[in-house]
Amino acid sequence: MVASLGVSTALCVSPLLSAAGFLIIAAHPRPHIVAGVEVVRKVVQYSLARPTREMLFTVLSREEKYSAKITLDTVVQRVGDAAAAALFEVVGVQYAMGPVAMAVSGLGLCGVWLGVTLQLGVQYKRRRAGLIRQQVAESAAHQII
Repeated sequence: MVASLGVSTALCVSPLLSAAGFLIIAAHPRPHIVAGVEVVRKVVQYSLARPTREMLFTVLSREEKYSAKITLDTVVQRVGDAAAAALFEVVGVQYAMGPVAMAVSGLGLCGVWLGVTLQLGVQYKRRRAGLIRQQVAESAAHQII
């Protein structure tokens, strides 16, 4: 699926789908709707987003790859979890604004997430083009020798 969509587009599917889910939840804040949105989000996460994320590492050096993976798997994951918990605590518990306010807050975060994925797509394309140029140059150099 990534091959037909392209890495940049595939990266954008999760934040766009999550934003659509938050809009649905804001319009119909019922437990079964939240559960359905979460099921769809998880399916897309494991079938598309995770494999696409792994493709981003193919254009990195070994050192960059391991450093980035460690940072993502520890720091970014933990900060994201803590931020989500804090948002829930403030909006949902302290201000008792309810599921609609939570969904709208999540929608704003999806905008930030989409911006990050767009930038990642641009960086991936640049690095991939650079790797292709390097491989072509090395191949041409070996043919001359």
